[in-house]
Amino acid sequence: MILPFRFSDVRMMIVLTLGITTTACGGGYSTPSTGSQAKPLTNLSVYPQSSPSIPVGGTAKLFAIATYGGPAAEFTKEVTKSVTWTSPDKGVATVTTGQVTGTGVGSVAITAKLGSYSAATTVVVGLTPDITITSDGAGTFSLSQPQRQFFAAGTYPDSTVIDLTNFVKWSASPAGVMQFDDPYGLEPGLATFISTGTATITATLKAGEEGNLTVTVDP
Repeated sequence: MILPFRFSDVRMMIVLTLGITTTACGGGYSTPSTGSQAKPLTNLSVYPQSSPSIPVGGTAKLFAIATYGGPAAEFTKEVTKSVTWTSPDKGVATVTTGQVTGTGVGSVAITAKLGSYSAATTVVVGLTPDITITSDGAGTFSLSQPQRQFFAAGTYPDSTVIDLTNFVKWSASPAGVMQFDDPYGLEPGLATFISTGTATITATLKAGEEGNLTVTVDP
């Protein structure tokens, strides 16, 4: 199973980066590119900001996060405009400053490179996924554990599997058994159980692309 990435994690990293960079400039911790105490790059990650499953002619936005410094003074910085972006198959997708455009049917690993570090994420173009819903923890659901995290994975005809948890719309029917209440988009897939009963969870990527899971909530 593909482990999900949550936007709340990156939003928190960006907030921390801004806070540390601003504070550090006056306290001896310089930004990566200025000052006499510049920190070394230690890691690079790439994340999709919009759905990595797009139609031909559609677009997806990626961003890059760099990690600098050692364990005792580590901080992160968004470097989307600083990395070198590459698509190994421009017949499937092109990329410019993290903006991916689908040019043909297929899957491609879009790569970002900064210094000696590189990271990649897969974008699928023009293919329809089979969406499967799973959950964390045991297979039973109970009001004694009022919240559970659900995940959505898309399996494509070319066998590519992509975590879609952050990009699908979550819903449950009938109302009154459980709900997905995430107005700020910080905890996609997190369900709250309201009462006992049976409900069907739906994860919708777009029209005609959805997965379903029926669950029973016990006392």
